[in-house]
Amino acid sequence: MVSPVFSQIRIVSSCLFILLFSTPGWCISPSGPMDSMIESMDRIKNEQTVKALKFESEVDLFVPDEVDVSESDMYKDVDDSRPRPGNVVQVYMGDRMIIQRKGYYSDCVVPHFSADKNHIGGWTSIIKAEVPACKHKPSDKKYRVSYPNYVGMNKATNKATVLKKNKNGTYKYCVDWGVCKDNLTDNDLYQGPAFISINGSLQRTIEYAGKKGNEIKFIYSEYKDGMARDAFTREFQIDLADGSVAAYKGAVFEIVDVNNAIITYKVIRHMK
Repeated sequence: MVSPVFSQIRIVSSCLFILLFSTPGWCISPSGPMDSMIESMDRIKNEQTVKALKFESEVDLFVPDEVDVSESDMYKDVDDSRPRPGNVVQVYMGDRMIIQRKGYYSDCVVPHFSADKNHIGGWTSIIKAEVPACKHKPSDKKYRVSYPNYVGMNKATNKATVLKKNKNGTYKYCVDWGVCKDNLTDNDLYQGPAFISINGSLQRTIEYAGKKGNEIKFIYSEYKDGMARDAFTREFQIDLADGSVAAYKGAVFEIVDVNNAIITYKVIRHMK
């Protein structure tokens, strides 16, 4: 809405003009040309707000692990950089907005929950949320998870997992039979293709770190085997007064819209 002070200034200025060159009564009438002009400007501003909200609602949030791979491309090493160039997407502050990674897609089970079980002898078997258990080649019969399944006991990683469908349509999920969770629904786990990083491969990301005035901040990070490399984490920023295109480490992306919470952008080129 137009502020009252600003509206009064505009009315006074316009009235002075009208008093000199036209009929003074227009400035006194509550339904005169000035009111119509203000209403018209307010209507235009409201229409622009509606268009902006409609644009925001039509832009998808960037989901790095969204799967769009065909069955024929499973278990093949790929450079899987996201998001796809040219797609307009959004992320919230603190989220990764560009990811460069190498790996392959395999058949996996991803639990959306954590669980643990204490055993005699002081050791604990665990299930970690969002850690996939996967088949690493088409001929595999069992899913395997690559984190240590036992706490307080020297056990090998890459433990076998079991996904069993119950007669009532729910699932039972176990890791090495050391810990199980029963009566699970499709909301409790994901079953299907998931991306697995190649051991020893480098993963690079850029995340949105916030806005202050015209300055937009980002954080560049490198990961290896799931661990951040502190020496290779850098903060960089751009000034929107100099343009809306940012470039860093070979990545080029255009900022379409930005505020303190959300950035809308599209990747022009991925990191080299």
